[in-house]
Amino acid sequence: VAASPGTICAAGTATNSTLTASGASNYTWSTGQVGASIVVSPTSTTVYTVTAQTGTCIGTFTTEVVVTPNPNVSVVATSTGVCSGGQSATLTANGASSYVWNPGNLSGSSVTVAPASNTTYTVVGTTTAGCQGTASVQIQVNSTPTLLVAKFPATGSVCIGDPVTLFATGAIGSNYTWTPSNQIGGIVIVTPSVTTAYTVVGAAGSCTSSATVTVFVDPGPSMTITATPTISCPGATTSLNALAPTAVGFTWNPGNSNSNPFVVTPTVSTIYSVTGVNSNGCRSTYTINKLVAPVPTITILPASPSLC
Repeated sequence: VAASPGTICAAGTATNSTLTASGASNYTWSTGQVGASIVVSPTSTTVYTVTAQTGTCIGTFTTEVVVTPNPNVSVVATSTGVCSGGQSATLTANGASSYVWNPGNLSGSSVTVAPASNTTYTVVGTTTAGCQGTASVQIQVNSTPTLLVAKFPATGSVCIGDPVTLFATGAIGSNYTWTPSNQIGGIVIVTPSVTTAYTVVGAAGSCTSSATVTVFVDPGPSMTITATPTISCPGATTSLNALAPTAVGFTWNPGNSNSNPFVVTPTVSTIYSVTGVNSNGCRSTYTINKLVAPVPTITILPASPSLC
């Protein structure tokens, strides 16, 4: 008596076994079936007996069909929720020897997927005996916010210290974080001292995206001051001249004078400052310390000379 196959799976693709007896004329099986060959589908390991007869001679024979349990395949995901736009998750299966994943017809115990919409992935695990088990996991795709950013004033440069309003839309609620200002909210006010790129990160649930807007800062005219002489006597007149190619006007202090050059007659050492303004209305200030030498104190000895 022969069983083919002698080992079958509990369920799946190979669940039947053909039992074949030979050497006699008539055969009766313990299942009640007759004939030289029968097909059985046991759910557990089973011994089958066949009674064979030729004339008046009778013989009994047995064969065993071993039923191998199907693998208990399991699957885990690094995340069951990903963000739209290409975020991926890694799926890992256990319990079998080889694996095929669908959709995608991917193979291997671990695969990386980046679905564009909600997708259920099913893995078929196969043992070395050919028995199979399945498991599934659903990956949900969450919407990634599309951020839009703007600023006011919208164009051109601002002067140092001028406020600029930044706007962001596209996220949920007030889930916006700005850097480098470290402010939170869809509307923030910044006062950069130099040209600065501000990046906002907006969140919608666990999904985030970012956008950048640049605020250009006009530092005002670049200036130098020429003065001759550097050291003068009290009451001496000297000329201070501000040099700034981009300036369209100057204000000197002390004195609140708009003249350039600026003529001064300090009696003591004085710090003079000049503020220049350019065509954008932006200002910068430069200072110079005008040193005044003290009047020398003269002493004549003896104080009361006498002569013969």
